[in-house]
Amino acid sequence: DNGAPLWSTPPPGGGASSLNFGPVAAGDTIFWPSGDGAVEARLARNGALLWRWTDVGSPARLAVTRNRVYASVGATLLVIDRASGRTMWRGSQPSASPLPEPL
Repeated sequence: DNGAPLWSTPPPGGGASSLNFGPVAAGDTIFWPSGDGAVEARLARNGALLWRWTDVGSPARLAVTRNRVYASVGATLLVIDRASGRTMWRGSQPSASPLPEPL
């Protein structure tokens, strides 16, 4: 209410220089990709650690839905259960192909 921080913690994997991509806020949770190949889920209201997933790789781009966290790392796509941090699926993304030339 007064603009003062509710809590603070260093980003996972070290200082701010270890962040390749920013955190994602969804509902009452903040998801952080880190420079050390991890993703953390923390409660937004107090910073309590909900889970830490450590086999993502770096850099990771995150997208969050109601039940899942999607982490894109190079050619790998990971689907993580949003509530537990458990791996739901891991696979390779199709490689990008150039657009066809106009006729």
